[in-house]
Amino acid sequence: MNFKKLFVLISVLAIALTGNIASSLAKTYNITVKSGRTHELVRFSVFNQSDCGAAAYPKFKIFQPAHGTLTVKKFRGKLTVKGHCRGKLAKGMSVSYKSKRGYRGADSGKVNFNFFRSDDGDQIIVNQVKFKLRVK
Repeated sequence: MNFKKLFVLISVLAIALTGNIASSLAKTYNITVKSGRTHELVRFSVFNQSDCGAAAYPKFKIFQPAHGTLTVKKFRGKLTVKGHCRGKLAKGMSVSYKSKRGYRGADSGKVNFNFFRSDDGDQIIVNQVKFKLRVK
């Protein structure tokens, strides 16, 4: 599977929440990468599915792997999803990995993204993205 073309669509405003802290979503990716090169592991867009409006960039915390570095970058681009939002401008983020020079073997790391639903910031969705990497 080509992870450069993978889009994880997160619709913050379309999820009904109750209580102060909403929910936690987790996804684990098993990916093989080449040593010493930067690889985009995952990319996602953040938008409201009902009106296709761009949502705010989430806050994030990176838990670095032992043998490399995870990097999170923000971007803006047109949505490629099917339906009425296709072609609309949205915000997005991507996660990349680069191993230490010459390292080969297993590595792992994760990024937690916090999506704030309400104006006062008390309702959040925590999306945890874990990476199990095989560095060749």
